[in-house]
Amino acid sequence: MAKFEAHITCDKEHAKQVEDIATQTGWFFSVIAGCPILGQGTYCYLTNYDSDELELLKSMRNVQSKLHQLNITEKRMKIERIVFDTKTHHNELGR
Repeated sequence: MAKFEAHITCDKEHAKQVEDIATQTGWFFSVIAGCPILGQGTYCYLTNYDSDELELLKSMRNVQSKLHQLNITEKRMKIERIVFDTKTHHNELGR
């Protein structure tokens, strides 16, 4: 199962274009209100998963390129290692 999760966060004003990119690339589109890092406000973001962090980074750079072609600058990009997830039953904690 996937061990890495990527997020690309953008301003909500670009939500329709970001959602279109999700459809084109197979990434998942979401909207979030408030972020502990970015602060109050509403943001849209793209998420994807992979067991290979380098392939995920490559895919992320491809999506970033598509955003830049539309003059959309990402607010944040990150890849996280999943160590525990009840949805996918991934557990590296051994419990």
